[in-house]
Amino acid sequence: MCDILKIIKDETAEWHSRVEMLVPVFRDGYTRADYTRLLEQFYGFYSGYEMALGRTAGLQTLLPDWRERLKLPWLEEDLCWLGRTKTELSRLPVCSRLPALDSPELALGALYVTEGSTLGGQVISRRLEQSLALLPGKGASFFAGHGSATGSMWRGFSNALRRFATAENERCILASAGETFKSLWLWLS
Repeated sequence: MCDILKIIKDETAEWHSRVEMLVPVFRDGYTRADYTRLLEQFYGFYSGYEMALGRTAGLQTLLPDWRERLKLPWLEEDLCWLGRTKTELSRLPVCSRLPALDSPELALGALYVTEGSTLGGQVISRRLEQSLALLPGKGASFFAGHGSATGSMWRGFSNALRRFATAENERCILASAGETFKSLWLWLS
């Protein structure tokens, strides 16, 4: 059997690249105001996305620690540290064009995208420290993710996905990953 992670990576590479282009933290002249706007966009995406994930039957069984993987608390922490109030956050637009997440296959395909982003977030986190003097707990928790535990969290997700993936559900998982990248790209655009 082929490795589901390699298949998803190969088949979604173009969408992954498109999304990366919309996260310009490495651009010269990138400011805290630019960064705050980016976090607000991510907040709007994850608000709808994580709510939909929470309604996926069976996800808790396949990925018992999935609630520890929620990104919205980190986004809220960062945005409040950067001066936004919870009232302001509640008024931000929320992404409504999300992939379907009503089955474990669809949820795990989507989670491939957001869990994988924690790996790239480690690189972005270092850049934010250098360019904007932001640290985990001080404006950069979202991109810092699980910090030193990020690798083990990714391996835990990867193992769960590999155990669950079969020849019968592989296309569904793959399609969901692609739709999640596309939804995120459209939202950030």
